[in-house]
Amino acid sequence: MDVRDLAPALLAIGALCEKANEVVNDGHAEISVKVRSDFKTGSFELAIDIHQTFIEAAKFIFAHKDQLATAKDLLELLGLGAAAGAGATKGLFSLIKWLKGQKVEKATTLENGNISIQIINSSGDARIEVRPQVIKLYNDESVRQAALDVVKPLEKEGIDTFEVREGGKVLEVITREELPAFKAVAESETEEVLLQGDRIAILQVLKPSFDTDLRWFVSEGDARFGADMKDKAFLVKLDKKEVTFGKGDALKVKLASKTIRSLKGIKTENEILEVLEIYPSPRASAQAKFDILELSEGNSENEPRI
Repeated sequence: MDVRDLAPALLAIGALCEKANEVVNDGHAEISVKVRSDFKTGSFELAIDIHQTFIEAAKFIFAHKDQLATAKDLLELLGLGAAAGAGATKGLFSLIKWLKGQKVEKATTLENGNISIQIINSSGDARIEVRPQVIKLYNDESVRQAALDVVKPLEKEGIDTFEVREGGKVLEVITREELPAFKAVAESETEEVLLQGDRIAILQVLKPSFDTDLRWFVSEGDARFGADMKDKAFLVKLDKKEVTFGKGDALKVKLASKTIRSLKGIKTENEILEVLEIYPSPRASAQAKFDILELSEGNSENEPRI
């Protein structure tokens, strides 16, 4: 295996464990990931050692010991460690393989605190049960990306299987055919709407677009931005030349704005829902404007009263 493929995968395992610890333990513990290798003919095994350090005061640790996930717990939640007990649930890797990028139809909290996830596939109704911490991991965009990076070597010819073992027992197997499931969830972006609403705005058109796939570029004072034109009736009038506008003209519009936050940062999406009025640009007049002054009695016509 090319070291250029292996090295990123090893780094991704470290990033996955560290991010999972951050998401689940909310910064109350730190972990470090160590790797030991055992090369054999036709394959090699990597032993992962995770060292965890609780960084909060002892009083907090003892008060919240049932809420903190140990290194062993984290591995179980990810699917990289053996879950104990008859009611053991699936980890993150199993959930990703099972969903295959499909939309979740329903998620229900059970009496035992676990989450039952339902999807509709070609075989009908299908369900899987996971711990609530697995849902937190799945909903984190950086965790999903790290999970993909771990198994990404499967893209290379000659690398067919990624296995997780503990004490010789196989805990998880991911094949090349299952790689698209990891790509699908990594590419789905979790977004949070911070602000959303409609308002009346006066916009100056900088660059119109008559292609429905392109955006109009407008300005509002010193602010310049793109906006999707959604007023189809206005576009029809423009096409029929029933309305016209030129450089410097302004539009009174109903503007919908949505501010979204994701791991990539904060962005604002704008849509022109309706064009209410067109304000032509002030044109230079051939004659300067002046006021007509009233003449006072007894004054000549050349002596206006000021």
